[in-house]
Amino acid sequence: YSVAIRLFLNNYKGYRIYNVRSSIALANIKQGKAILWTTFDSINHPTLKYAVLPDLTRYVRQEDVEFVNILSVNKRMNLEIQIGEKRFLILEDIINMDSLRHYNCVIFRKNNKNEITHLLKYFKHATIIIDGSNSQRIIDMVEKDFLNTNSIYLMKNNFAYVWDGD
Repeated sequence: YSVAIRLFLNNYKGYRIYNVRSSIALANIKQGKAILWTTFDSINHPTLKYAVLPDLTRYVRQEDVEFVNILSVNKRMNLEIQIGEKRFLILEDIINMDSLRHYNCVIFRKNNKNEITHLLKYFKHATIIIDGSNSQRIIDMVEKDFLNTNSIYLMKNNFAYVWDGD
């Protein structure tokens, strides 16, 4: 890389939600450091080495990646991750719409039973990401019924959801 490109990459701030099928990999990159939240057991997991680290190491050295394991149990769970001012909801199970807080991003996983129309109503200012853990039936329904909805992002056939900035 040229000096200018290296300077840009070292000063980059942003988020990545990687398409790692049924697992989770969420990174926050901030000026030469990164935090990686994932259900993988190690930063040396083959999927992370193939699908995530080549992108992350464009911005940070691997030794500057803080690895945070998200407990991955077989039962469904909803998990909130707060990164600075941004709040992410990993949605795998039914959620009580009355007890919701503001989220910037909702990751819809594992064919959960929440109605996408309700999520769009309750999370008006959030991006709803349909990740790779969902069945083709769910993906086809989203493509058919929500094709022109700007706040829904399908991970299918995409490497990652990229959110530049703080």
